[in-house]
Amino acid sequence: MAEFVKIEKGLGPDGRIAVVRFDRGDGINAMSPEALRQLTDAARSFEDDGETSVVVLTGGAKSFTAGFDLKDPEGRSRKSMDLGALRRHLKLGPRLTRTWQEMEQITIGAIEGFCVGGGVALAVALDFRVMARDAHMRVPEIGLGMNMSWQSVPRMLHLMGPARTKQAVILPTNASRPPRPTNGGWWRRWLNPARRSTPRWRSPPRSPPSRRCRSP
Repeated sequence: MAEFVKIEKGLGPDGRIAVVRFDRGDGINAMSPEALRQLTDAARSFEDDGETSVVVLTGGAKSFTAGFDLKDPEGRSRKSMDLGALRRHLKLGPRLTRTWQEMEQITIGAIEGFCVGGGVALAVALDFRVMARDAHMRVPEIGLGMNMSWQSVPRMLHLMGPARTKQAVILPTNASRPPRPTNGGWWRRWLNPARRSTPRWRSPPRSPPSRRCRSP
């Protein structure tokens, strides 16, 4: 069985940082059922770890993850599964995101390249997200006729609010490199609160004009 997840511990000045790297080596980094299990086991391995304070989850250099692997043989065999096997299979994604959300350590997603579908569901389950300039986030489930059963919508509502969540889910436009590198794309502004630009209604008042207005 291939190992898609590698864990490095003891990093940082005090040795309290760990890096979990998910990389299938194909540049796409799709999430097969086996990959979901390995990522879940990686999160569970920190349950009794008192030596680690921060866990950084990252993917490959070209892709954080392209979402659920629709071509995986186990995933395509859903139609032939009995009811019990199908229920266990459908719980893999929700269990993954719930396990990462409930981790006691601070979790940070280091996102490079594509982060699509299930990758977004995993990213919003983390405490913080750091996006590279080439990061590309998209939620295409509705367009593909798929439901979002990984509890990502409630988490996105908490992070971004109703309007931005609807924009991300119903109108799955490409949230890639912003046109102006100074303010970032709306995914960066709303998933990374520290990088949000100041809203217009909170902008400081303008200074009064230097010359008086002429009376009529």
